[in-house]
Amino acid sequence: MIMQTNKRRFLKSFSILLFLASNFSSSTLYALTPSDFVKKAFYRDVKISPNGKHIAVSMVTQKESTIIFFDRASFKPVGRLGFSNNTEPGEFYWVNNERIVLKLLEIEPWLEEPAYYGQLLGVNIDGSKAETLFGYQNAEVSIASGGIAKKKKVATVGWATIVDLLPEDRKNIIIQSTPYKKDYSSHPSLLKLNVYSGKITSRLGTSPVERGEFQSDGHGNIRLVYGFDEKNQLQVYQRKDNQSVWKWVDNSYYSRSFIPVGLTPSSSEMYVGDSDEFGRWTLFKMDIISGKYSKPLFRSKLDVSSIEVDRNSRKVIGLNFDDGYPAFKSFNSDLPESQLFMKLMKSFPNRKISITSQSKDDNFYIVLATSDIEPAVFYLYQKKSNQLKRLFSSMPHIKSAQLAAMFPISFAARDGEKIHGYLTLPKNNREKHPAVVLVHGGPHQVRDSWGYDSQVQLLANEGYAVLQINYRGSRGYGDDFEKAGFKHWGDLIQQDIVDASRWLAQQSDINGSKMCIMGGSFGAYSAVMSASLAPKLFKCVVANAGIYDLPLMFEKGDVQTTFDGLYYLNDVLGSDIGLLEKFSPVNRVEQLQASLLIAHGVKDKRAPFVHAKRLRNAMKQAGKKFQWFVKDKEGHGFYSYESQLAYYLKVTEFLNQHIGVK
Repeated sequence: MIMQTNKRRFLKSFSILLFLASNFSSSTLYALTPSDFVKKAFYRDVKISPNGKHIAVSMVTQKESTIIFFDRASFKPVGRLGFSNNTEPGEFYWVNNERIVLKLLEIEPWLEEPAYYGQLLGVNIDGSKAETLFGYQNAEVSIASGGIAKKKKVATVGWATIVDLLPEDRKNIIIQSTPYKKDYSSHPSLLKLNVYSGKITSRLGTSPVERGEFQSDGHGNIRLVYGFDEKNQLQVYQRKDNQSVWKWVDNSYYSRSFIPVGLTPSSSEMYVGDSDEFGRWTLFKMDIISGKYSKPLFRSKLDVSSIEVDRNSRKVIGLNFDDGYPAFKSFNSDLPESQLFMKLMKSFPNRKISITSQSKDDNFYIVLATSDIEPAVFYLYQKKSNQLKRLFSSMPHIKSAQLAAMFPISFAARDGEKIHGYLTLPKNNREKHPAVVLVHGGPHQVRDSWGYDSQVQLLANEGYAVLQINYRGSRGYGDDFEKAGFKHWGDLIQQDIVDASRWLAQQSDINGSKMCIMGGSFGAYSAVMSASLAPKLFKCVVANAGIYDLPLMFEKGDVQTTFDGLYYLNDVLGSDIGLLEKFSPVNRVEQLQASLLIAHGVKDKRAPFVHAKRLRNAMKQAGKKFQWFVKDKEGHGFYSYESQLAYYLKVTEFLNQHIGVK
């Protein structure tokens, strides 16, 4: 009776919540403040059941995180799963028509985002049979309290990754379990897992290579595994059907860009993305037995950002690129799945779309659409009736009319190399805008892309033009472009950033005398470094969670403790101590003329707090003034709403003090 009462109370309160959210669309627009951009995305993920009768929704508010289940026809909520304050739902999967399995995320003070430690939970659509299925600690879910109550069971110290959902088997899925080791050098195991009891019903083998990733044909046959050995070299193995013996594939001509896309319908070949001899992203067919590539099926100077694969047929639909604006290359355009995707794209002009899920009969689809001026919006598409219904906006309190457009830009660096980026101009009537150069982190394996960015929009809302740069070292423009930044953190990369800033200062709608530079992690490093290399270019610097003493990276932090961390550091930084010291901002504060704001979390493990302290001490010794913003319980970046809001209020105050529009 208590559980029923609580459930009725929840359904009533949630109906009110839906009413309030839907009424945002008709309300008068109000002036946005930093708190509006700091709020977490309300709706995180939406997926439809295989039979198309129910929809699961992942929600995160300031107070709680939940998974809500709806009846698709009536759209009435039928059940929920609640989470405790230090956990959130991660990616989830429909494993049959009544049950989902989801990844449990944990909020750690030293990480910018919630972390996944390998735990899988299962729950039915009515909220019943909520069980921890796999992980280092087990729990049962209390619907009455809306949280997760800890209950000890048999624990598995390892990370679970779903390999195959086994659509024809409603009770089991195939996962890979990677045992926990501090340096991540473990050999994952293949397991068949019961989605109701968490019992391991079958052990299907072990990866022959460290950190292996298994590839399935979607019908329970595991045909390929690839990973990196102790020297961080790619290794690929294959086997026939589900035989126990793995055969090493001669991969001497594979690059580190090797990524399996999916098996062809014949299951004897696999689509593989890789770099060709000129560093261009290339799609091949790879013979699973011999490991040999076919002739290239498609080449691009740009890296593929994602690959669209039909979730039922597992056929490749097309390739997504970030070519300034998002671009899509149709693949197998004669396939009905590809034609449907192209049709949906026409329904969402000037937006990037993806399909989160579809019913088994290919009638119902959940479509996710987003753009630079629209946070993620989820839609329900019914193929037979050709109807499209808007379901949820991830941030319903923000309207497109309030946001500033993001424009792709490019310019020639001092050596002639073409550099790309994005410029966002505030929506006001000023002839010349003060500007913030916002540098992305990494620096490798990431890039800036066109789309909604809460930090960019926050700054534009305050009246600042925002420039983002994909400097050399960024991903997205081929292997050669990314590798050009290796061992050049302090010179070539910074030259690209300085050249971009000087290009910005020359634009007719920018006030070049009012510019600041800002970034987090490597972006913070670059903000301080670039301002020391071009001391008269910037009025102020905002550095958050940065690394400021490069030799320290080989001694402190979590990068050098991992399986391949030292190999990575040697690849991208090198071992020349003289060069590392030369490239360290702590040794360049004498050249710094811009005002500096140092922000950091004391519990940061990626860029330990000692970096901020050394930069602070160097500034003091040089007699330089600076401002200090530190949070004792935060880690790499500020995650909690309170910390983020306090940080951005400090940033806007700091910017206004030095280049403000007022």
